[in-house]
Amino acid sequence: MARPAAIKKCANDLAHVQWRSSPTRVHDANQVTTTRRAEGAKSRIIWKEMKKVSLTLMLLLGTSLGFPILGIAQKTKERKVEETLVVGVISDSQCGLKHMAGMADDKTCTLMCVKGGGKFVLADPEHLLVYKLDKSGQKKAREFPGQKVAVTGRITGKTIHVISIAPAT
Repeated sequence: MARPAAIKKCANDLAHVQWRSSPTRVHDANQVTTTRRAEGAKSRIIWKEMKKVSLTLMLLLGTSLGFPILGIAQKTKERKVEETLVVGVISDSQCGLKHMAGMADDKTCTLMCVKGGGKFVLADPEHLLVYKLDKSGQKKAREFPGQKVAVTGRITGKTIHVISIAPAT
């Protein structure tokens, strides 16, 4: 089936068709189809641009919300724990609040248990608590096994980060 020359000319000139919202004043069926294709191509281009813009905005929004959250997390980590004074008895991790019966005294029991692999702890018989001592506290506690002491330090959980140990009165 041969096409009339006017239709061929319209088909060749479709590259110059302006974007239209609706195919008004179009008389040829091929031109209507081509115009709709051009409009579809335009809407795909617009859609791609909208996706780029929305992804960029989401990225900017995400980072702008992310930085303050990171700042809050850093502030909570930087929060200093107050120094506390705890009064108790230097004991060992194996015995805790009560030493074995049959030992000469608390000092001997504590030293024997630490020698056997235990660690020095601060037993608070008033509150029935046993605190672990950090590395510096282990060294300082060697001077006071089985004695009532006042420990100054920062408590985190069940561990005291020892600043000083002094005999309690």
